[in-house]
Amino acid sequence: MKTRILSGLAMVPLVALIYLGDLYLTIGAMVICAVAMSEFKKAFSKVGIKVIDIITFPIGLMMLKIAEDGLGHLEFNAVIALGVVVTLLSMLFIKEKPVESSVVTILTIVYIPFLLSHIIAISNINVDFIMLNPNMNLMIWLVFITALGSDTFAYFTGYLFGKHKLCPNISPKKTIEGAIGGIVGSVILSTIFIYFVVNPDWIIHGVILGALGAVAGQMGDLVASMFKRRLEIKDYGSLIPGHGGVLDRIDSILFTAPVVYWYVMLLFVK
Repeated sequence: MKTRILSGLAMVPLVALIYLGDLYLTIGAMVICAVAMSEFKKAFSKVGIKVIDIITFPIGLMMLKIAEDGLGHLEFNAVIALGVVVTLLSMLFIKEKPVESSVVTILTIVYIPFLLSHIIAISNINVDFIMLNPNMNLMIWLVFITALGSDTFAYFTGYLFGKHKLCPNISPKKTIEGAIGGIVGSVILSTIFIYFVVNPDWIIHGVILGALGAVAGQMGDLVASMFKRRLEIKDYGSLIPGHGGVLDRIDSILFTAPVVYWYVMLLFVK
């Protein structure tokens, strides 16, 4: 438990980057993205599948930079299309497992930089286009409040009351009781944040985003666990004591970021 708490402190620099925002957040996200993609590549190399990093790194970092202007821009879609096309063409030159390598390369682009780019997009929403409340751009904090809140509450609830396994074939330690506790905890934290920081009239949005974010975060955690189980590894890396690598720490955040972004875009942005 001590190492898990210490690993949570590894998120402090990311919190600082969010507070600083703008270029600091983009650069920080690029560093996190590069490390996470490197860990993902090494994991698949253990089963003989090569991720084409000469494609994933430049495409992924370009996506994060362009996300500053939003995800609906032509340039953002063009970069994704370029990454897919170049990756497919690379099959002509790869000798060992060309199909597997191209598929995992595209997966790497979608799984890490594409999902991570939603954080950049949220932080750069132009408040001139926000309905009702200019504090809406503070909703970026809910990406982390829902993901980390759910993870923390799920852990302690499962530790104290967990009896029924959630997905024993993927993550044997996770329980149904823990999952429910994670959702409840996320809802509580999100509602408090919305009420005191964003807008006291939007409690319902705190409840909804807390629940949606918790479910998304738990799904992200399970997806990461599924990859690790299939690849027969315990963690993606060892950079963070007690919690593996960077990808082990952000796996739930990758799934909560799109939920918060599209919730804001669909309900509040003109």
